[in-house]
Parts: sequence; structure tokens; C-alpha cells
Amino acid sequence: MATAWIVLGIQLRADGTARDMLRCRTWYAGELFRKYETRHNQDIIIVTGGACGRPKPPRSEAEAMKELLVEQGVVVDSARILLEPNATSCKTNATRSLELMHERRSVMGEEFFTRVVVIGTDYQIKRKGITKIFVTVFKDFEVHFVGSPFKSLCQDVKNLGTSDNFRISEKIEFPESLDKLKKYVADHGLPVPWENYKSTKADININSKKAIYTSLSSSRGKAKACFTCGKVGHLAWNCPNSKKSKRKKGN
Repeated sequence: MATAWIVLGIQLRADGTARDMLRCRTWYAGELFRKYETRHNQDIIIVTGGACGRPKPPRSEAEAMKELLVEQGVVVDSARILLEPNATSCKTNATRSLELMHERRSVMGEEFFTRVVVIGTDYQIKRKGITKIFVTVFKDFEVHFVGSPFKSLCQDVKNLGTSDNFRISEKIEFPESLDKLKKYVADHGLPVPWENYKSTKADININSKKAIYTSLSSSRGKAKACFTCGKVGHLAWNCPNSKKSKRKKGN
């Protein structure tokens, strides 16, 4: 079982250097890969992210991340670090990474990759929008999400990573964050990405009014229950046991 490790980018500084948060995320991804590489010399790392922002940096986020990983000495053969330098959103991060994997699989064999590990930052990676995109795009793979510790290391910054200042958070400078992260890993170790794995296959129920995405709650893979009657299979707005539904049937 070979694994593709996908590292999500963060907007670079105007001069093309990686911001502190990206340096931490990339280092953490490299250490995870180094420790848990599943098939020697066959796992790959995909670094994904274009040259985003204004002013536009002189290189892509993917190029900056690859440079950091090479300096870190994660792999002997830098060709195993695949560049995806054009993505500008989580959706294109996923779809373009999948294209790179298909290209690699055409050489290594159709069933070569069976597992994907997506690496972001702790406050970001659990967002339903991100998990939904990757689970849907990589529907034929075993998908795992790992968040590099960051929010817990920078507790002095209020509302870090909230929806109101998500982009602002990524641009804040944290000069001591990498040293803090290295100490955190030395003290607590690295998590096993696929420990306590539950299937993340998308389970989508479609009806006339809306699609209910049921595999992305904290109890992944379990459908949401109706708020009115507590039963699975419908939501409150079309609950057959609600007073509104009974009035309509009576008419």
C-alpha cells in the first residue's frame, strides 16, 4: 500500500519566501513522511499551491515547499516530491493533485496508490469544506487528514484561524513558531495518520430540495438524524411526523 502525502500551501511573502506558518506545516509534513513512509522509495509527497496573492510572488507555494523539504533532507531522490504549482483553491489543490497521482500511477501501476494523507494546519484541516472536497475528489482512496500543531503553540494570538480572519492569520509572522513546533514534537511525538481510521467514502443522499452530505460529521460515516423525530433518512424540513406534514396530508 503506497501513500501519497499532500501538503497544502499558504500564500508566500511578496519576495517569494515561505511564511512562518508554511515553514511549520512543511517541516511537520516532512517529519511525518520520514517516520511513516509506508513503502520505501515508493511513497510520494505532493506539494500544492500556486503563486497567489497581491503583489504576486515570483514563484509558487509548491516551489517554496519543495525547497524546504529538500533542505530538510526528507527524501534522497527529490523527484519523489511532485510539484503542483497552479492551484488557487482547495478544490484545485485536490483535483490537480489527483491528476499528478494518475500520471504517477500510469508508470507504477493502476492500483499502486491506495491511500492519501492531506496535511494542513490544526485549525484549518478539520474544516468541513476542506474534508468534503478531498473525500469527494479522492473517492476511490483511503483519505486521512493531519493538522500541524500551530494554534496551540500561538495561544497569545486571539481568534487565530477563525472564519473572520482566516487569511489574515496566515500572513501573521510567528518568528519562534518552528522552534516551538520542534520542541512540541520532541515532547509529544508524531501522530499515526491512519490510526483509528473510519471509512471516509462520500455518502450523499439526494432529494428534490437538497443534497445531504453525511460522512463529514465528528462521527464520520453516520447519517444525521432528524431534529424533530430523531430518525435517520430525512431532515426536519421534510419530516413525516411533523405537525406541518400532518396538516398537509389532512388537506
